[in-house]
Amino acid sequence: MIEPDKVLSTFKAKNGVQVILRTPDMHDLDDLLKLINSLVTERAMITANTKQSLEAEADYLARIITDNIKGNSIHIVAEADGHVVGNAEISRGKGQSAHTCILGIGLARNYRSIGIGSALIKELFKHAKKLGLRIVYLEVFASNTHAQNLYKKMGFKMTGSFPKKIHYGSKHVDSIIMTKEL
Repeated sequence: MIEPDKVLSTFKAKNGVQVILRTPDMHDLDDLLKLINSLVTERAMITANTKQSLEAEADYLARIITDNIKGNSIHIVAEADGHVVGNAEISRGKGQSAHTCILGIGLARNYRSIGIGSALIKELFKHAKKLGLRIVYLEVFASNTHAQNLYKKMGFKMTGSFPKKIHYGSKHVDSIIMTKEL
């Protein structure tokens, strides 16, 4: 339902940098590969724990562009300083869960806590409503209180947990489930 490389909104982040929120296209391949691999190297609190190859990232990017066009998911990138610095998505549930979607988000280290995450989530909410999605859920590491605070600010409520779901470093960490009705 959304074509590639469509600008959805622009704004100035808290640090003054101009940010463009738009749908991804194949020209974003190098930036998206750099972003995911930087998050893996940083050991950010995301589920990915191995670096991606150019081929794997190209397959992922082609799939998300197709999903955007078909309306199965909504994927948005945040561009700042001429590069993709963030990526967010909601993916529709299947069958009798088709009114729900799961949210995922990742931001480069130097672009956190300046309003980009909030803007990405708000933009996703707008498009989720247009697709008839009614409930958004996510999972977040129990130890990632910074992200949990952002999600609470965006209206999410803790609705459950999955004990020791995530193997992070040398230990197991609980996954917190948060939901929001649109």
